[in-house]
Amino acid sequence: MQLNRWTVDTLANRLRTARHNIESQHWLPRLDLGYIPQTSYALSASAIRIILNDIVLNERQRVMELGAGVSTLYLSSVLAGISGGQLISVDHDQDWLEQVDRMLTRLGTRTAVRLIHAPLQTATDGGRPWYDREVLAEALRPGWTIDSLIVDGPRARGPSDDETRHPALPVLVSSLNPAGAIVFLDDIGRAGERRILQRWSTEFALDSWPVAEFCGLGVLVTRGRTPRRSIV
Repeated sequence: MQLNRWTVDTLANRLRTARHNIESQHWLPRLDLGYIPQTSYALSASAIRIILNDIVLNERQRVMELGAGVSTLYLSSVLAGISGGQLISVDHDQDWLEQVDRMLTRLGTRTAVRLIHAPLQTATDGGRPWYDREVLAEALRPGWTIDSLIVDGPRARGPSDDETRHPALPVLVSSLNPAGAIVFLDDIGRAGERRILQRWSTEFALDSWPVAEFCGLGVLVTRGRTPRRSIV
């Protein structure tokens, strides 16, 4: 049976994704913690590798992630070795944050991370639940600018919450480094996240940089400031 072009391209993309993910598992920093628990919501090895590449190659110091997990461990291990490197990791689940806290302590990178518990709250305009905005505003004082923003939370499962991550940029855009920042949005294989990425690009004059879409990671950069160094 003859394969059509769409089928061939799809298979090729899946093979590329699988190969890159396997390679990434090899190249990521070693975390000598024994077993590391993670959920199906965790960033893939490919996505983590690409984000770490950007931090190192494009000299990002201040990183904020929405949704803590195994990515927090890898990010902390790199940022701990960068002068002025710091991570703010936000999650709505206090019990999970305590587990992450213990793993960071065992890893020896706890001082490079601020763990922020921000419960989910329904917006006054009737929007979908999102992180407590007052908690985030306090975490970013005084004048903490974000070089790299990683949006992997809150969790989105279906049509009822498919654009639940949209508030991230309306709330945090004023804290992005005006000299140039990068925004990562995970799970753009889902229709909701694709719509969010497009809305952010239009609403905040950001350029889409499609280098990582093959692994489900959307990337936006300050308009006219696409990084000189490739991160994939």
